Formats: sequence, structure tokens, C-alpha cells
Amino acid sequence: GASLVDPYSGKDVQSWRYLEDGLSATPNPDSPEDLTLIAKVNRSGVMKMMGRGEESKWAISSPDRAALLATLLFLRDITVDDEAHEPHSFMAHYALAGSGVPPQPVQLLMGPYWLRVSRPDGEARFDVLLQHLQRVRKLGDTPGGFAVRHMGQWHVFTCDERDPLMSALLAACASLGVALNLGCSIARPEIEAEAAAADSQRLSALGYFRVSKLPPAKPLVAPPALRNALSEPRGLVVTPLSLLECAVPEGGRVLASRPLSLLCGVLRSSSDPQRLTLLFADGGCDAYDCPARDALAAAVCAAAWAASNMSLAERDVLRRLAEAGFGQTGQNISEGHRPMSL
Repeated sequence: GASLVDPYSGKDVQSWRYLEDGLSATPNPDSPEDLTLIAKVNRSGVMKMMGRGEESKWAISSPDRAALLATLLFLRDITVDDEAHEPHSFMAHYALAGSGVPPQPVQLLMGPYWLRVSRPDGEARFDVLLQHLQRVRKLGDTPGGFAVRHMGQWHVFTCDERDPLMSALLAACASLGVALNLGCSIARPEIEAEAAAADSQRLSALGYFRVSKLPPAKPLVAPPALRNALSEPRGLVVTPLSLLECAVPEGGRVLASRPLSLLCGVLRSSSDPQRLTLLFADGGCDAYDCPARDALAAAVCAAAWAASNMSLAERDVLRRLAEAGFGQTGQNISEGHRPMSL
């Protein structure tokens, strides 16, 4: 079930059970942070069997609404009916924008809380959690083409059943309160240009660190392939405005990009001298093992502190310099600033 807990006393304020109380939740379309919890109360045994009873509604507000809804509804589904949401399967071709790799045949599984990209034989390649989906666009110059932006990267697909797939995707996002406006279609060269601009941010790197990225501690809202994931080698590039996660070796393509303006916490493990966890205001949480952990933490904090004190004009200049191929040094960007506290 689910409980509301007093953060000061640690005591339950209210508790509900998924099955017995018929707990469900819906996002409020008028607010990006509000949701409504709905439970059946004062039900007799017969009313429980019929699925009837008086409704009790609770208004909840959370900056991590999408992640909260995804976790709550996922646990509700596997508790009440493990087969309530069978994923829909679509055959497609996939390419990562800016990678230079030609499109490969894949199988797309559209679940209620995730989109899985698998090889044609069913072996999972990666999963996109819908609460982290940023944009969706149709490709106007590619029949059946569309692109999704996830963790700062554009993933490009072509599918003969594009419209049913996108309808299912948007409906699943809406159930989590993730508002995605399709807007106008976009051309493939525009996607590639944006991917190249993100990749060019490495030219303004303040530091490069070899790390091992750890899977989420309890990734409940994910298929088994993600829940059983192992740590992966990565390169973290700290730039004046972003934190880039890249494939190894050094110079590998950018896999994810996080703006430093969203960084809200840098946690060093007291039991593991290499463990570092980064917390973001959008609900993201990334854990890494790094031999130079303290140097990485200091670089991230100093860059984030400097970025938070830049004017919009200074940020625009840095962005244009990066896009034009001119880098910035650590001394130029952090001179005169003290690092953030860890």
C-alpha cells in the first residue's frame, strides 16, 4: 500500500492498501505538481467484491509527481493484477542521433510506464522511463519517422505503425502527468544539428573523469532487464553549464546531458571511498564509482556554483563559444569563486 508520513515524527498520518482500499491516483491537469489519491472507504465485504464504496480523495503536491505516480501505479498493478498491462509490440528501425551509426531493426515494447528498445530476437537494448521523457516529435521528412528526447539525447525511430505507437506513448505519459506537446513536425537534419551541438559541449570541458555508473538502487518502475542491470563504464565531462555522461574511451559519444542548474545535491558515501551520488531537482539520482571521487565532487560543485552565479548573457556567450569550437579552461570559469559545500 501507500502511506503519508509525518517527516518530523516519522508516524503514519494515513495509510491505504492497494487491493482492499482500491487505491488509485490521477494527475491534476491544471498543475504540474498536484495529484489526487482516491480510495474506497467504509466498505462491507460484499461492496468490496463489487468494487463499490464511498470515495475518499486526498490532494497531494510533489515536485517529483511523475516518478511518484509511476512507482505507486506500478506497485498497485503488480499487487492487484500482475498481467493488467501487457506491453504492445511494434517493429521499427532505430538510430541514436549524432552517432553516425545507420538505423538498425528493433522491437519496441510500449508499456504503461516505460518504452523498451529490444533487438528483433527480444533481447533488451535499453529502456526509456516515461517520467524522464523530455520531448517527442514527428519527422516531417521521414515516412513513419519520429524522435524522442530522453536524458538530453535524441533517439530516432521509423515505424510503419507510428501513429498508434505515438498515441499509446502519449496516453501513457498523460497517466503520469507528463505533458508532451507534439507541436510541429521536425526535420531529421535539425535533430542531428542539436545532437552535434550537445556533443560540442565537450570542447568547453573543465574536467574528464572515468567512472562506473551504478544501476538505480531500487528501480521498481522498470522491466527486469533494467532491474537486473550491472554497473557500466562511463566518462563524466564537467562543462561550465552541463554534466555530460559519455561512452568510453575518452572522446566517445555523449549518452546523456544534465544541466548543472538542476543539480541540488552531491553525496559522498561514508562507507565506500569511491561512491558519489548526484541528486537533481527533476527527481533524477545518479550514482557513480570513481577512483578520483573527491576531485570529481569538487569539480562538479565548483562548476555548479559558478553556473548558478552567471548572468543569462554570460551563459549565452559560453554556449555560443562551445558551438563555435572554442573551449574554456577551468581557471577562466571558476576564478574568484569558492566551491559549493559538499
